[in-house]
Amino acid sequence: MTFSYDSFRSMIQGIKEHGYSFARFDRKATGEKTFYLRHDVDISPACALRLGEIAAQEGVTSNIFFQLNAETYSAFTQHLLTIIRGLRSMGHCVGLHVDENLMV
Repeated sequence: MTFSYDSFRSMIQGIKEHGYSFARFDRKATGEKTFYLRHDVDISPACALRLGEIAAQEGVTSNIFFQLNAETYSAFTQHLLTIIRGLRSMGHCVGLHVDENLMV
């Protein structure tokens, strides 16, 4: 399977067709069959935003984690804060993906 935005949408649709509900890490799951969709944003906040848009269009929530020390984006720019606000407004859980190397 080649990963693309279309294949991502198809994957979500297939998961839903199998009776799964999508859940956020910060809320109690409500369904018997629960799927936690997680994105660790290592490279592209813009791509994370697009994945969040697709998930929202499909009526599901996801969990999206940004790094403080990413080499490809800065966590403290207005651009990233706008993306984070957009993802949150779509109903997604947004958090930090902490690099354990920062803690040693």
